[in-house]
Amino acid sequence: MINGQMSHPIWIRYLQIGDGWMTGQVSITQRSNFQIVFEIVRNSRTSGYIGLDDVQLLDYNCPNPENCNFESGKCTWSNNIIGDELDWVLNTGGSGSSRSGPSKDHTIGTDEGTYLYLQGTDADMDDSASLYSEPLPGSKDHKCLEFWYHMYGAGMGTLRIDIATNDDTSFTIWTLSGDQGNSWQYGRVPYRHVKEYQLIFVGVRGSGINSDIAIDDVVISDGICIGLPTEATVLLPTPATTCDFEYPISECGWYEGTPDDNFNWHRARAYDLRHTPELAPAADHTHNSKYNYFVYLVPVGAYAIETAEYLSPQFSTAAPGCRLDLWLYMDGIRPYTLEIYLIQGDTDVKLWAWYQSFGDEWQNVIIGVGLQTGPWQGVILCSLVTHHIDQIDKALPYSYQYKQCDFQDDFCDWSQSTSTDEFDWLRLSGPTQFGYSGPGYDHTYTNISGYYIYIQPSYGQYGYAAQLISPIFQPTTTETCTMRFFYHMYGTNMGKLNIYTRIYDNTNQGQTRVWQQTGENGAFWDRAEVTFNINSAFQVVFEGVAGDSYYGNIALDDITFTTSCSLSSISRLPTAPPTTPPPFPPSTTLHPACETGEFYCTADNVCIAPQSVCDFYSDCSDGQEETDRCINSTCDFEDDMCGWVGAYTGSRKRRDKPQFAWDRQQGSTAMPTDYRPSTDHTKGTSSGYYLYADNSPGTYRDTTNITTPLIGQTGPNCHLEFWYHMGGSNSGSLQVFTQFGNVTHLKFTLSGASGDEWKRGLLFIGTDQMFKIIVSASRGSSYYGDTCIDDIKFLECAPPVISGVDCTNEEFRCTNGFCIDKKKVCNFVDDCMDNSDEDHCDNLVGRCSFELDTCGWKQESGDEFDWTFYSSATSSYSTGPSTDHTYRTTYGQYAYIETSNPRTFGDRARLASQTIKGASTGCRIMLWYHMLGPTIGSFSVLLRTSYLNGDSDLQVLTNVTGEQGDYWWPLDVTIYSEADFKIVLEGMTGSYFTGDIAIDDVSFSSECISGGSIPGEVTTTDTPLPTCVEDERMLACQDGSGCFYTWQRCNFYPECTDESDEKNCGKSCNFESGLCGWINSLSDQFDWTLEQGSTPSIKTGPTSDHTFGNEQGHYMYTEADAEPRKSIAHLQTLPYQHSREDCQLTFWYHMYDFYDRYMGTLTIYIKYGNHKPEQIWSVAGNRGDLWQSATAVIGRHEEFIIIIEGKRGLSIYSDIAIDDLKFENCYDANYIRPCDETVEFECQVESRCLLLDKVCDYKPDCQDGSDEIDCGVKPGDCHFDYDKPYCDYEQLDDDDFDWIAGITTPSNFSGPDFDHTVANTSGNSQFLYVDSTVQNEGQIARIATTIFFPASNGVCTMRFWYHMLSSFANDVGILRVYTESDVENDQRLFMWQKSRNMGKHWNYAKVVLSNPHSFRVVFEVIMGEKEQSDIAIDDITFTKSCHSPDDDTAIIPGICTRNQIYCPGDQICISKSWLNDGNIDCPTDCYDEEQFRYNCEAAYAPRVGEGSESSNAGIVAGAVIGGLVVAGIVIILVVVTLRKLKGKHSNYRFGSSSIFDDKVQMSNLKESQSEAGGVFSVDNPVYDSTTSEHQD
Repeated sequence: MINGQMSHPIWIRYLQIGDGWMTGQVSITQRSNFQIVFEIVRNSRTSGYIGLDDVQLLDYNCPNPENCNFESGKCTWSNNIIGDELDWVLNTGGSGSSRSGPSKDHTIGTDEGTYLYLQGTDADMDDSASLYSEPLPGSKDHKCLEFWYHMYGAGMGTLRIDIATNDDTSFTIWTLSGDQGNSWQYGRVPYRHVKEYQLIFVGVRGSGINSDIAIDDVVISDGICIGLPTEATVLLPTPATTCDFEYPISECGWYEGTPDDNFNWHRARAYDLRHTPELAPAADHTHNSKYNYFVYLVPVGAYAIETAEYLSPQFSTAAPGCRLDLWLYMDGIRPYTLEIYLIQGDTDVKLWAWYQSFGDEWQNVIIGVGLQTGPWQGVILCSLVTHHIDQIDKALPYSYQYKQCDFQDDFCDWSQSTSTDEFDWLRLSGPTQFGYSGPGYDHTYTNISGYYIYIQPSYGQYGYAAQLISPIFQPTTTETCTMRFFYHMYGTNMGKLNIYTRIYDNTNQGQTRVWQQTGENGAFWDRAEVTFNINSAFQVVFEGVAGDSYYGNIALDDITFTTSCSLSSISRLPTAPPTTPPPFPPSTTLHPACETGEFYCTADNVCIAPQSVCDFYSDCSDGQEETDRCINSTCDFEDDMCGWVGAYTGSRKRRDKPQFAWDRQQGSTAMPTDYRPSTDHTKGTSSGYYLYADNSPGTYRDTTNITTPLIGQTGPNCHLEFWYHMGGSNSGSLQVFTQFGNVTHLKFTLSGASGDEWKRGLLFIGTDQMFKIIVSASRGSSYYGDTCIDDIKFLECAPPVISGVDCTNEEFRCTNGFCIDKKKVCNFVDDCMDNSDEDHCDNLVGRCSFELDTCGWKQESGDEFDWTFYSSATSSYSTGPSTDHTYRTTYGQYAYIETSNPRTFGDRARLASQTIKGASTGCRIMLWYHMLGPTIGSFSVLLRTSYLNGDSDLQVLTNVTGEQGDYWWPLDVTIYSEADFKIVLEGMTGSYFTGDIAIDDVSFSSECISGGSIPGEVTTTDTPLPTCVEDERMLACQDGSGCFYTWQRCNFYPECTDESDEKNCGKSCNFESGLCGWINSLSDQFDWTLEQGSTPSIKTGPTSDHTFGNEQGHYMYTEADAEPRKSIAHLQTLPYQHSREDCQLTFWYHMYDFYDRYMGTLTIYIKYGNHKPEQIWSVAGNRGDLWQSATAVIGRHEEFIIIIEGKRGLSIYSDIAIDDLKFENCYDANYIRPCDETVEFECQVESRCLLLDKVCDYKPDCQDGSDEIDCGVKPGDCHFDYDKPYCDYEQLDDDDFDWIAGITTPSNFSGPDFDHTVANTSGNSQFLYVDSTVQNEGQIARIATTIFFPASNGVCTMRFWYHMLSSFANDVGILRVYTESDVENDQRLFMWQKSRNMGKHWNYAKVVLSNPHSFRVVFEVIMGEKEQSDIAIDDITFTKSCHSPDDDTAIIPGICTRNQIYCPGDQICISKSWLNDGNIDCPTDCYDEEQFRYNCEAAYAPRVGEGSESSNAGIVAGAVIGGLVVAGIVIILVVVTLRKLKGKHSNYRFGSSSIFDDKVQMSNLKESQSEAGGVFSVDNPVYDSTTSEHQD
């Protein structure tokens, strides 16, 4: 009693203990003043008494009262006075029986010592005596009961140890019968019990009088039983290995591991659950009866963080073949996650996991336990949310004979195939990447440290093979050779494991399959052996064949051969004989041998390149290379698969069919209950064939693929057309991929039903080489749906060919010699297949991909709403594109109209171009548009020549109305206008929100001339932002305040006033305004989360931030509740460019684990250069419920990333938090970046690196002018002085007048006053100009170099100075630059232009020149207003690389250095050594990992349990009592309790915009209850007979 208030009881007894005094003791730990109160509660009976005597207070902790040597009595042990026939009796010396019982005790070893015994002389057979301990508190921790017993005599009975609970149930944990010899024997029992209990020693008299049983020296200790006393042996009991739950749970020894929560296992019958038939099984499995028992879960009132544990009895050991065999029932919309673990002492090993519905039926599950050398238990664990735990387990090594490999160190002498398969076997320790496939440990040692080999299929690799090849063995002519091995095939999408013998070198030809296993075999290692009988030298080939998806891991371990298997002395097997006629026909004509991979055309006696095979064009005269192994360009499935591979070709009986597969069928075979059409698309009849995937036999998210053979190459306009039918409410999805090696790219996707009709699918493939097409169907969540395809066609897929005929005037000649339509030049498509038709297009008027800005296109003001610039899919379902047109990825941008609310029918959005001169003869606009949706309005291209009369000044050039399908369509419109004009792109809404219209990749042709004016146009003077184009290495500040170099991005110092150069770098942060640029990695398992107040998990994590120390402050943390053990979360910076030697990161962290044993690890890494991430700071374990400070030393580095790693601990009580990150002393103001001599020039005085194209350009960039020293004159250079006024230039004949060399121009209102070279009017320094005083507006003058430069792309740079001034005129004319090739009739390629008043000064221009052929440079002037548009040029220079484009020094300068690559999305340079290193260092667009480039969604590791399968609480027996009112009360109580426990005000999940307030929490809980539909039941768990018994 404290301060007059009664506390909870600290000691209690409630059973009869007999007529004798018993010792009671209790330890008291109260630190304040207290009183001791003895309380007696009288029962209803009149008989009985309770006495109390000899109370003492002792100044030390009490020993364990159950530990007793019986020298001073029975301690706290007492005989049962009701229910048995005999008592245990204290005794010294002999027991009184001549041939039974001990002669002395065990403690002292003399006849004076005392022990407890049961005498058999005066009792009948099966009479028993029970010795009870006092009630003991329950605990989840392990206990060890140790004792000594004496069982000697011919008629010996049984000694048993039971556990009894206060609900009158008991079960046996140890038993022994029969004569054990005339000596004291040592016994021990490991056990665990979570409720209050009593231990009982039960002695049962045997068949004769010689059956005295004695016990002595009883000790109960904490922890597992470890070690043995000297000379002692241990005999452990044999727990029940079979349980059908027909009797109380205690009969089998299984028990609930977490009884104190609201989520427990219960024993019941289907009859008991008849009020919830939709959630419970209709009968048990054992008897298929509603009146027989199973165990199930009752989650009513459970929290989402709770789990239910169901523990087996403890077993002593297990043999290698030990397995757990049980039957499971898991049904409902969202069942829970079920996991089965193996407990080995303090270690938990996950053996198996499942998270999906099995449907309304019992399913058999067999799980491998394997060799166990010490005590162990099984645990069935169920979570309300997906919950994974890592494992560490132990076993003994396997015994080998002769040739062996356990893969512990390497692959031994097994080797990977290099040419006969598609991917490789991998070597691994611990679990595979995905928790629902593959082993969790090796077979050799049965732990996560041991190694095995396995295959890891990827999505879209169905049918791919990985081969592992043995050394060469001798023929087995005298005696047979046997190989033994262990294999593991667990996963829902399992492929095949084949074993072949190979007799020829490096080929599958002649292989013989000698063994095969297909489909899932269970979550255990299985043993197999193969005997070889072969009369030639051979190799053994293990071939793993991939299934449909990731969940198809096949593993091998412990391969051994018998002694009769002998290795051969030969180094290689014989070469396989040819299977085809000799490659060269009999002829006296010789020809060169084909290179590797080339194809031999027999009819033509020539070799063709690999990419010319199966390219839809016959290079051989007889088309030999386009037959047999190639895909047909058209397939209607009427006769066969047309070369498509992967469809089911076996039995037509459904029971023999794979779970989910493409199948070629006729419409006539469709059943009324099917969801597929009764007619095909080709013929429209029931006899026609099509391909379909039937949902009925499959499971959710099963996939099936058909794949083309390897396609050599395709042309730029290649498309795939097909017709599809997706019927039913759960038809799943249809996807099309391109596959390059092992990397796939999604090209088309469609989910959900498409209606009861065939619909057309069309997707763009474009130019590619050496790839396959995969058509994949994914099963929906139920059998209500089928997916069908028909009439697959490859359209315009043949690549262009060189005909040997010159290109016509209407064609463009590509660098590679192809001729294409001139109208396809600069249309954002690589029609040439070498991009030479797109290389020179950047300076065209209005050219825009909308990736960075609108490129001068502006929203008009007279419409109802604006165009939106967007990436990925639009926000409305069933409308809009899923990717852009430029990159065809979700990261590329496009423009579109959003037709959702508040838009109404007929609303218009208009986008206007810049003004274009009416004199632009032949001007065209090219663009791509997308119009998908049932309520599409219209898209129009309009011509505007005035703003004076509103819409009446608009002329419709073209109009597209209604749905056009999920496809980007090209549009090319020729414009005719004598007046200056703008082009207006108008999108008009339809009748509903499913009418989004998109445009992308807009461009005007080179004939379109910018400039001019439109009547009534309101002009605004915008302050132009700096373009930073003078140096490729510069980026613009977002606020327009200036430019900065790429090496100044993320350098700890802001060069921009808005600090945009340090944006998203990951800087010092208290997380009050977000993450400060710190980024959650895409290469880890889960994310850091922004949080306030307490974390959701109790007994871990902070309750406030560090910055303010309250619940309103923010911090970052890792939530351990829903992640597997040892999962990692990375929070990282962008790459920093440089740091000082004393740079460091200071921060505060919080790592609190109430139980002080589950906490994980917090580590800081630095990644730099070509080094792996290095640890610079780390701490592990519980650090108390407080914020701790820390410092991580960074030091001097270049190009480095800081990574903060949180590793989850062993349970949910391992939340890790960080706050107040601060970089200190990191900016190095004295840092000087070294110049790259291959592309840069270093100024002699100042520390500055210039690009080489700025050297010798008549513009001193170095302060000392060193960049303009020693500049020789190269061909094409000219400053137009008297000594050689026209240098290497000539007037052209296809113009109206000529350029003039002079020292001034005749116009008083236009032209320069002096040249640029010497910048004065004295001397002989001239420039080149056109005279507007004698020419008319629109006339043209052209001058060109007389020399031709070698063909190049982006290497040659021309620098020059130009002057464009008009004091009064609006139209100063146009100055243009072209390249013109030496090919006859070839068009000039537009490179550059200026068309506005540039001021009274000389202007600098730098033009990168490109042409696929040898070229000359053409300067063109189109005259402006008469006497007002003199245009002049001077000081033309070319870079050295213009004359030697193939020279090593002719390197195209990039935005980054040569040893770096650029991340476009993050605008930062990173080390080239990080390219494709498996870690994503460009987080915005994943640019550094080519397989995920612009496709970051594919980089997310699958989160098992996410999505519609995530667990939910089910409504089970008892929930209906009280109806919906009770359910509502439960929901409210859960919300209130959760908020009290968590102290949580708001929760921010990084990457999500949701803020869960009180209202949202209530809504989510209600939804959780309404969607509940999961039930778990377990029946008949059996450990098979391979479990070891009675092992020492």
